[in-house]
Amino acid sequence: MKKTIYLHIGTHKTGTTAIQNLLYENHKLLETYDVSYLPDNTIWAGHHYLGWAFRGNTSVLKEYCKFYDYGILNFLEDSINKSECSKFILSSENFYMMENREYAEKFFERFSNFEIKIIVYLRNQLDFLEAWYYEMVRESYGQMPLDFNTFVDKPKYNLDYYDMLKKWETFVGKDNMIIKSYEKAKKNKNLLSDFLKIFQIDDFEKFSQPKITNERMNDLQLLLIRGINNLSLDSQLRDTVVKEILINEEIKNNDFSYSVMNTSTKEKIQKQYALSNQKLFDIYGIKIEMD
Repeated sequence: MKKTIYLHIGTHKTGTTAIQNLLYENHKLLETYDVSYLPDNTIWAGHHYLGWAFRGNTSVLKEYCKFYDYGILNFLEDSINKSECSKFILSSENFYMMENREYAEKFFERFSNFEIKIIVYLRNQLDFLEAWYYEMVRESYGQMPLDFNTFVDKPKYNLDYYDMLKKWETFVGKDNMIIKSYEKAKKNKNLLSDFLKIFQIDDFEKFSQPKITNERMNDLQLLLIRGINNLSLDSQLRDTVVKEILINEEIKNNDFSYSVMNTSTKEKIQKQYALSNQKLFDIYGIKIEMD
């Protein structure tokens, strides 16, 4: 029987960090279910070395990957060969964009003797873009100074889900695409248990729960940090000020409300992805609702 590699490709803003922390913290328990998370191949609890390679991000790999010279695929293959498990999970939201298709082809060729399945959670584009915007304002790699309605004109993220999934389908085939609704998983109360059920793991209570990370900041924090991003501060000073804004209890507990998205922008986004979402439903049976 062929062994199976599950590539969890994201997307961003669909609880990928929480899923990765769950799998990393419980990797020994997972092995009792014949599933390996290959922890030696991770950084920050995810398989981002491989994800960065799929994106062609060589500079980051050279900076962070201790086995870069040996070869990421060589190290991965060694780790799989040492494992007695028959199922392997590789998780990184960086897989999704697959900007380095040549590297992706090398991966699928190297592991052609495995059955490879794709796992992806999709979030409706309105909520995704708003969550992505909040992150880009907050984080040092974003430092977004623009208002949301200007930002969405150039989000630098392909949210044409149908287009992206067809690219992945060329490697694994439709039957090996496990496509999940982020909203549906959240409605069912637990995204993490939803993920484990893919592997027929139902006793979720045995798994230690990861700490909540990437909590969304409130609207006052958003406006304050966006204002900081419009100042000519050096990165270190900017990050120090942002940190203070995020931990200040008075600011954190403020109930100020602000809507970043105006009606015309909402309608534009709905129209932009309507055809793609309809194709997604027709071909894969996944319904994206943007109310």
